[in-house]
Amino acid sequence: VLFRSIEKEDLEPIKLACPQIPEQVFSPRDVLYMPLETVPAHESAGRVAAECIAPCPPGFPLCVPGARIDSSFVTTLEKHTTSGVKVVVEK
Repeated sequence: VLFRSIEKEDLEPIKLACPQIPEQVFSPRDVLYMPLETVPAHESAGRVAAECIAPCPPGFPLCVPGARIDSSFVTTLEKHTTSGVKVVVEK
C-alpha cells in the first residue's frame, strides 16, 4: 500500500519556536533622517535599531530600522557583530 488514509487522531501538532516580533517605533524612512550612534551589542537592548540586523547564517532579519531591539536578541548580536550596533539617538 503506497498511501493510507490519515485520521485526525494520527496527527500530532507541530511545535515551532517563533521569535517575538519587535515593536516598530519609527518607520524605516523616518530613521534615515534621525541622529544615529553606534553602541556595543550589550548596550543595544531597548534601543531603536537604525539598520537591518540580519546575522548570517541564517540571514533573516531579527529587526529592521525603526524597531526596538529586544533583550532576547542581545546574545545573538554579541556573537555576530564586532563593530557594534547602529541605533537611533533618542532624546
